[in-house]
Amino acid sequence: MASSAPMPLTASSSASNDLVTHVTGDLFLAPAGSILVQACNTQGSWGGGIAVAFKARFPQAFSVYNTHCTTKDDNRLIGTCLLIRAAGGVSGEQHDIACLFTSRRYGARKDTPAQILEATGRSLLDLKRQNMEGKELHAWRVLAKRAKLNMLTHLQQVQFRQIWRTLGGHSSRR
Repeated sequence: MASSAPMPLTASSSASNDLVTHVTGDLFLAPAGSILVQACNTQGSWGGGIAVAFKARFPQAFSVYNTHCTTKDDNRLIGTCLLIRAAGGVSGEQHDIACLFTSRRYGARKDTPAQILEATGRSLLDLKRQNMEGKELHAWRVLAKRAKLNMLTHLQQVQFRQIWRTLGGHSSRR
């Protein structure tokens, strides 16, 4: 029977001038004190994809996120970042959680790919503004897929990658 133990993060090869490091393993094993980044809707729902794992692992952070969403207007949230400081996980790990508001809804009603990309860019810039300590950023690889880069123009793909690189982000593959 295969082991279900999480895989530690291991770096893969990348260009020396590339600030983005692609790693393989469990996002939640990122170094303590770093920022775990996820794309979120403005409805206060962590009900699908990696968000389910965030909700299970960081229930208090989910409560902060949900309250934030239910007390704010969708149009004021979209394109912003809610940075939840020192979110203690159920296993005792300490990370900041960055909720990038990339879509007003989720599922079949989510925003268009172009709207998601635009909101993702603004959210990442808001995260950069809030990350005054320069903490490492770690995101699951699906963040890029969330913006459906394959459906966007080459210019839009380049813009997304430039913003992520500027932030020095790390992407985890599972």
